[in-house]
Amino acid sequence: MKIRILTFIVLALISSTLNGNFFYAKNSIQKVNPSLAIDSTGKWKFGINLTQHFNYPIMHTAITFNISKYNHHLYIGPEYTKLLEESIEGDAADKWEKNYGGLNFGYKYFINSSWKNTNIFLQLNFSIYEASYTQIQRGPPWSTGHKRIIIENTAGVGINYMFNNRVGIFGGIGFGSTNGFFLMLDEFIPHSFLGFSYRFK
Repeated sequence: MKIRILTFIVLALISSTLNGNFFYAKNSIQKVNPSLAIDSTGKWKFGINLTQHFNYPIMHTAITFNISKYNHHLYIGPEYTKLLEESIEGDAADKWEKNYGGLNFGYKYFINSSWKNTNIFLQLNFSIYEASYTQIQRGPPWSTGHKRIIIENTAGVGINYMFNNRVGIFGGIGFGSTNGFFLMLDEFIPHSFLGFSYRFK
């Protein structure tokens, strides 16, 4: 009986020791190999993104500078906007210019992951540009030129893959609006994006 009790105690101690070493090793591995997209040092990191946004019928190409800390990522920069149809909104007879320059900015929140190279993130993205269009009329003066500030705002979810500590690729989907108020769906647009990132040292 005493031998059985002693054996049970020894086995329990061995099991406890092995489990402790396992969790210690697991935590050590996580510290040595953290997620590449999330810097755990608490230092500000800087980089650059090249992103293609498809907010049909509008396409944006943006080069943005970004700053990140822990799970948070902010970006801002110039963008080129191309209209893929004759009009964004309003009367279909109106003639809109096709090409614009503007500003792109947004925010990403990276969700913690046990994967080293891959993370899911949530994104809020904004595009601001001045659009020009000609309103067609039935009587004199027959047509009138107009300009309007367009504020596109979208929300999406994406996936980010880091090839190494500096270079990554990302993409995702979402929805948004060309209305100036955030996510007012009276001017609904589907949203998708694909891009590359480079983080400076």
